[in-house]
Amino acid sequence: MTITILVPRSVDNSHLVPLIEEWVRNVFKLDRGVNVRVTELRCMEPGRLPLETVIVITDQGGMPKQYKLHKAIPEVTFADVEALRQATSHDQVRDAGMKM
Repeated sequence: MTITILVPRSVDNSHLVPLIEEWVRNVFKLDRGVNVRVTELRCMEPGRLPLETVIVITDQGGMPKQYKLHKAIPEVTFADVEALRQATSHDQVRDAGMKM
């Protein structure tokens, strides 16, 4: 059983969240009515980095899709989001070091 909890941080990375959310909106071509949430969590899975960035996209029908990048928020790049979209469209999410 994997337990994921919020990570207390001494550095505030909240200014990066809107940027990543905008990248997600652009790459996934999302309307403003679609909710995008970006959160950094502690990963307790053996062999994984201690922090992961979780992206949740909830469409207007209320169906959430969750994606995980196995890196902290400050390490996430536009290329990571693009790779997530490509991997998602080709069912290669796990192979790309990401989870859906």
